[in-house]
Amino acid sequence: AELDVLRGLTPMRLAAVRRIVAEVHDVGGRRSALDHLVRTHGFLHVVWTRPSWATREAEAGGTSGGDGSSRSDGGDNLGEDGAGHCESKGRYNNWTLFAWR
Repeated sequence: AELDVLRGLTPMRLAAVRRIVAEVHDVGGRRSALDHLVRTHGFLHVVWTRPSWATREAEAGGTSGGDGSSRSDGGDNLGEDGAGHCESKGRYNNWTLFAWR
């Protein structure tokens, strides 16, 4: 839903947004699409984290996920495979986005 809302904003309205916090269930490339959208609209600082419950699930073997976080300030570090693809092997593949200008 958050991605749809941001896509629905005109460029002028989106330019007025200074910070974004959104929880993303990464299916169908949503995380990659949202990352691309915020970067192309001038958000210079983009941080992706996993909620603590999702991190615990990953550590228990429920999802793919490494150390539970991915930080990128201007680079292209979007996911486990370097291309923004985070395929879920279990029930949860949730991420929280923090983006600001």
